[in-house]
Amino acid sequence: MSPTAPRQRLALDLTLDGTGYAGTAIQPAHTPTLHRHLSGILDHLDQGSGTSLACCSRLDAGVAAEHFPVHCDISSTWDPLRLVLAINGQLISPQKLRHAVVLRWARVDPDWDSRRSAHSKTYRYSILIRRAPLLSSQHGYWLRHMPNIDSLQACAKALLGSHDLAGFACLRGDASDAYHPTRAITHSSWNHSPAPGGGHWLHYTVTGEGFLYKQVRGMVGAMLACANTRSTANINTFTQVIYSGRSATRLGEVAPARGLCLLNVDYGARTPRWHDLQ
Repeated sequence: MSPTAPRQRLALDLTLDGTGYAGTAIQPAHTPTLHRHLSGILDHLDQGSGTSLACCSRLDAGVAAEHFPVHCDISSTWDPLRLVLAINGQLISPQKLRHAVVLRWARVDPDWDSRRSAHSKTYRYSILIRRAPLLSSQHGYWLRHMPNIDSLQACAKALLGSHDLAGFACLRGDASDAYHPTRAITHSSWNHSPAPGGGHWLHYTVTGEGFLYKQVRGMVGAMLACANTRSTANINTFTQVIYSGRSATRLGEVAPARGLCLLNVDYGARTPRWHDLQ
C-alpha cells in the first residue's frame, strides 16, 4: 500500500491493566510498551505504510487505565470497525496475555490530538485496608491498617486550586515540567467502601488539567505519611510541601504504581463521537 494513499485520523479508546508493558510511551528499542505493541500491530495491518500513533498520556509500568485514548493516522480504505476488530484480534489472541483491548472508536478531525486536545484527566488510587493481602491479579495497594485515616480528606482538600506541585513529583526536566510545574486540581477527595472478606477499600480520586511525572503517586504517598501515626507528618507539613513547590523536601514515599488507574480523559467540546463495538 502506498504511503501517499489518503489517510484518516481515528481515535481509539483502550482499557489496560498495566501489567505486561513497561509503560505506555515510546522507549528504547525492544522495551515492551503499549505504544510499541500497538504501533507494530497498526503497521502490520496497514501493510507498512508508516501509520502514526500517539497516546493520551505517559503511564508507568503497573499503572492501569479504564479509558486510554490514542489517535492514529491510517489508510482511508480501512473501515474503522473492521480495523478495531483486527487490532483486538492481535491484542487478545490466545497466545498472548490480555493486557489491553480497544473498547470503542471514533473518526476525528485531522488536528485532533489524544494528548493536546484533552481538557482534563481523572485518576483513581485504590488502597485495600485489611489483614488479608490482595491477590497478585487484583489491582490496588495493600495495607494492614491506617491509624489516622481522618487526615486523608483534609490533605486532599488542600490540593484544590492551582499550585506548583513539583514537591510531589519526580520532574523529568524536559518541556513537560521544567518551566511549568504549576498544575490546577479541580477535584480531590477520598471515599471508602466495604471489601469482601472484611476490611475496606479507600479510593482517592483526583481531576486536573494535567499532571507532572509521578505527581499523583507522590501526593498519595505524602497523604499516607500523614495518616501514619509513626510519622511526625501532619496537615501542616503537607501544606508546606504544596507552598514550597520545587524547593520542598519530599514527604513520604512515592506510592506504588499498581494502585493507580487513569479513569477518564475529558475533551470538552472536542469529545469524539465514540462508537462502541456493537
